[in-house]
Amino acid sequence: MKHRNPWPLGPLPEGFERVELQQLKDAGCEYKDPRDIVTIFEGKIAEFAGAPHAVAVDSCTNALFLCLKYCAGMVPNITIPAQTYLSVPMAIINAGYRVSFNSFEEWKGIYQLKPLKIWDGAARFRPGMYERDFIA
Repeated sequence: MKHRNPWPLGPLPEGFERVELQQLKDAGCEYKDPRDIVTIFEGKIAEFAGAPHAVAVDSCTNALFLCLKYCAGMVPNITIPAQTYLSVPMAIINAGYRVSFNSFEEWKGIYQLKPLKIWDGAARFRPGMYERDFIA
């Protein structure tokens, strides 16, 4: 893992570390810095989903936004189902795209931000979900 600066005040005193971190150590997880847990988690998620990489973020909306920014300039317009969470078109607009709504596409837990290979599908998270090509 990449070397990081130590915690500003040194190691946490006994009893200040979160209980979950001790449970991970007891389960055989080895790490030197508690921030390494995120890197370990991302690796496990990528392996589970069959993806080359995974990034831990605080919400699905932020995940979609990062994917859209990564694909910046590939297309000018993104099409999504008309009935979705309000945050999805807001993320698309904030990432610099125009939004088109498809009122005929029914949202069934997973849908593509067309024409990009970005899927809003956390509700259908499953093993190997990124091992195949999702181009429609």
